[in-house]
Amino acid sequence: MFMLTSKYSDFSDEVAMRTTVTIPDSLLADLMAYTHARKRTEAVNMAIEEWIRYRKIQEIKKLRGKVGIANDWRQLRDLDKDEE
Repeated sequence: MFMLTSKYSDFSDEVAMRTTVTIPDSLLADLMAYTHARKRTEAVNMAIEEWIRYRKIQEIKKLRGKVGIANDWRQLRDLDKDEE
Protein backbone atom coordinates (compact mmCIF):
# COMPACT_ATOMS: atom_id res chain seq x y z
CA MET A 1 0.00 0.00 0.00
CA PHE A 2 1.07 3.56 -0.67
CA MET A 3 0.06 6.52 1.45
CA LEU A 4 -0.56 9.47 -0.84
CA THR A 5 -0.68 12.98 0.46
CA SER A 6 -1.91 15.32 -2.22
CA LYS A 7 -2.29 19.04 -2.48
CA TYR A 8 -4.61 20.26 -5.19
CA SER A 9 -3.26 23.02 -7.36
CA ASP A 10 -4.94 26.37 -7.06
CA PHE A 11 -7.22 26.50 -10.11
CA SER A 12 -8.81 29.96 -10.41
CA ASP A 13 -11.17 30.33 -7.43
CA GLU A 14 -10.87 26.76 -6.15
CA VAL A 15 -9.54 26.15 -2.67
CA ALA A 16 -6.66 23.72 -2.28
CA MET A 17 -7.18 20.86 0.16
CA ARG A 18 -4.54 18.52 1.50
CA THR A 19 -5.72 14.90 1.85
CA THR A 20 -4.13 11.59 2.79
CA VAL A 21 -5.47 8.44 1.12
CA THR A 22 -4.31 4.84 0.90
CA ILE A 23 -4.01 3.56 -2.67
CA PRO A 24 -2.85 0.03 -3.53
CA ASP A 25 0.48 0.06 -5.37
CA SER A 26 -0.96 -1.82 -8.35
CA LEU A 27 -3.77 0.71 -8.82
CA LEU A 28 -1.41 3.64 -8.55
CA ALA A 29 0.99 2.03 -11.04
CA ASP A 30 -1.85 1.48 -13.52
CA LEU A 31 -3.08 5.03 -12.99
CA MET A 32 0.38 6.47 -13.62
CA ALA A 33 0.71 4.35 -16.77
CA TYR A 34 -2.68 5.32 -18.19
CA THR A 35 -2.45 9.03 -17.40
CA HIS A 36 1.22 9.45 -18.32
CA ALA A 37 1.37 11.85 -15.39
CA ARG A 38 4.75 12.79 -14.00
CA LYS A 39 3.54 13.07 -10.42
CA ARG A 40 1.13 10.96 -8.37
CA THR A 41 -0.90 14.02 -7.37
CA GLU A 42 -1.39 14.93 -11.01
CA ALA A 43 -2.52 11.39 -11.85
CA VAL A 44 -4.98 11.27 -8.95
CA ASN A 45 -6.42 14.68 -9.90
CA MET A 46 -6.83 13.53 -13.50
CA ALA A 47 -8.63 10.37 -12.35
CA ILE A 48 -10.97 12.31 -10.08
CA GLU A 49 -11.78 14.84 -12.80
CA GLU A 50 -12.45 12.05 -15.30
CA TRP A 51 -14.69 10.17 -12.85
CA ILE A 52 -16.74 13.30 -12.17
CA ARG A 53 -17.01 13.98 -15.91
CA TYR A 54 -18.15 10.38 -16.49
CA ARG A 55 -20.83 10.61 -13.78
CA LYS A 56 -22.16 13.91 -15.16
CA ILE A 57 -22.45 12.34 -18.61
CA GLN A 58 -24.36 9.40 -17.10
CA GLU A 59 -26.77 11.82 -15.40
CA ILE A 60 -27.37 13.64 -18.68
CA LYS A 61 -28.00 10.33 -20.46
CA LYS A 62 -30.68 9.49 -17.88
CA LEU A 63 -32.59 12.58 -19.04
CA ARG A 64 -32.97 11.16 -22.55
CA GLY A 65 -36.61 11.19 -23.48
CA LYS A 66 -37.56 13.16 -20.37
CA VAL A 67 -36.53 16.62 -21.52
CA GLY A 68 -37.94 18.30 -24.60
CA ILE A 69 -35.18 19.91 -26.63
CA ALA A 70 -35.91 21.48 -29.98
CA ASN A 71 -33.32 20.21 -32.40
CA ASP A 72 -33.95 22.43 -35.40
CA TRP A 73 -30.46 23.20 -36.64
CA ARG A 74 -31.75 25.18 -39.60
CA GLN A 75 -33.59 27.57 -37.32
CA LEU A 76 -30.52 27.92 -35.10
CA ARG A 77 -28.35 28.59 -38.15
CA ASP A 78 -30.76 31.29 -39.34
CA LEU A 79 -30.74 32.90 -35.89
CA ASP A 80 -26.94 32.97 -35.96
CA LYS A 81 -27.00 34.64 -39.38
CA ASP A 82 -29.47 37.25 -38.12
CA GLU A 83 -27.16 38.14 -35.23
CA GLU A 84 -24.25 38.80 -37.60
